[in-house]
Amino acid sequence: AAGYYGTDPSKCSLCPRNRFCPGGASVRRCPSHTASKPGGKHENDCKCLPGYTLVGSTCRKCPKGSYCPTIGGKPRKCPPRSSSEEGAKDARDCDCIKGYSQWNKGTRYGKSRNGPRCFACSPGFWCPGGQ
Repeated sequence: AAGYYGTDPSKCSLCPRNRFCPGGASVRRCPSHTASKPGGKHENDCKCLPGYTLVGSTCRKCPKGSYCPTIGGKPRKCPPRSSSEEGAKDARDCDCIKGYSQWNKGTRYGKSRNGPRCFACSPGFWCPGGQ
């Protein structure tokens, strides 16, 4: 049966993690940048890893300006006035854009799990971004 593999129907084993088993003795590896739970039956049981998103039928790096934190999830936009490189997995991978900083009135606001808080650069200061 699909999700299991083996040559003896009375002794089939559950398809292992990161594989899919369409039936019989066939055990196939999930495509690049994907993972599956044990018992995968079809290639579509293999979901994109964090940092990747499904584009057509292929997992591609999460687009610039967003992050992809979950297996099989959709991209989420970086917080306001921040951006990320391709392949970001977490909001903390987002950094303030040019002209903005995590500094506000002498206090540096660190990144929370929701990403950076970015404030307009104070007069007389240079804010190249990436902070």
